[in-house]
Amino acid sequence: MLLLSPEQSSSGGASAVTSRTSPRLDVGLTTGKVAATCLVCFCLAFAQSGNSPAPAPQQSSSPPQSSSSTVDSAATADKNSAEMASHDAPAEFKVNVRLVLVRTVVRDTQGHAIGNLNKDDFQLFDNGKPQIIKQFAVEQPGGAAATTQESGKAQPGEAALPQLPDHFVIYLFDDVHLQNKYLVPARIAAEHHLATLRPTDRVAIFTTSGQNNLDFTDDRAKLHDALQRLQPRSLLETGAAECPYMTHYIADQIVNMRDEDALNLVAQDLASCELVGSQTAAQALAESAARRALDVGDAESRLVLGTLKNAVRRISAAPGQRTIVFISPGFLTPQLEDQVTEIIERAVRANVIISALDARGLYTIDPAGDISRPGSPNPAFMQQMFLFESQSESSNQLVL
Repeated sequence: MLLLSPEQSSSGGASAVTSRTSPRLDVGLTTGKVAATCLVCFCLAFAQSGNSPAPAPQQSSSPPQSSSSTVDSAATADKNSAEMASHDAPAEFKVNVRLVLVRTVVRDTQGHAIGNLNKDDFQLFDNGKPQIIKQFAVEQPGGAAATTQESGKAQPGEAALPQLPDHFVIYLFDDVHLQNKYLVPARIAAEHHLATLRPTDRVAIFTTSGQNNLDFTDDRAKLHDALQRLQPRSLLETGAAECPYMTHYIADQIVNMRDEDALNLVAQDLASCELVGSQTAAQALAESAARRALDVGDAESRLVLGTLKNAVRRISAAPGQRTIVFISPGFLTPQLEDQVTEIIERAVRANVIISALDARGLYTIDPAGDISRPGSPNPAFMQQMFLFESQSESSNQLVL
């Protein structure tokens, strides 16, 4: 566990500014000193003018007025002296710095975790700039549980103390975008990980569709049953047998990017399915299909991000270490980048770790296409379709 932070300092006009502090802050401090100096000089000049001898008063037959003038002058001098004294105190500048928690697991070539590393073995960079590691600690798996068990041993005549949960994990399955070929291996991997749970771990299984959710529990049987009930629940039909073949990415290219190549590709796919006769009619149907697919795809993306945001809010109330394992093949967020940023910032503030796993693993795309999908044997068409499918898969990965 690494905690990094820029050096911070406060007190007086000689505040130190570290490498993480921007030059604007340094300029701000210097300007503050100049402003304070000018204010003191102004007060001094004002005090001297208040204490300077006044011109001889005109002769008057009313002495009380002269006495009142003398009292007012003395009060003004005392007031100026108090202002000077109050501005003699050095100004204080405070810089609030947040420590950023960085959890790291280092494994050897055999996949075993290495636990004998120290602070000097790590280097941290933020946008290419080295950062200072303020604190360093090694966490041994099962260490907290062992301590709890030891402290929870019952003394003679006393009841054993229960072990308190200290690690909460949410498995969030994106069943809206997951296909069966990706969901099955993800389910198996989750089963293997659940077998390593400690007595103090609590696990919840959520889905982006909101169906078959299981709240935090340590019951292995309930967790296994929830995993077995997982299945794809996509709103957008993108199967190989669909004609025209349409994805969220292709729909976005046609509607938002006005990509003529994508439009002609879908129109050609429609013609190959013998659904239309003319090219004009094929393009009209292709654009209509793209608009429907875009609406559904955007709705799915908003649904997934909303579920992820709720998961962060839900786990933030739990004690101890909080982790969200997000299993998804990726999805398109062309107009939802602000929501993605908001979720990340919320998780950082709540010290929630989000581990996004690409359910596709090391995937490949067959240049010849899917043999189950009816299509044109034209090599140029197949090459262009392969290009769009590759771009679609790459774009979906960006959110992960």
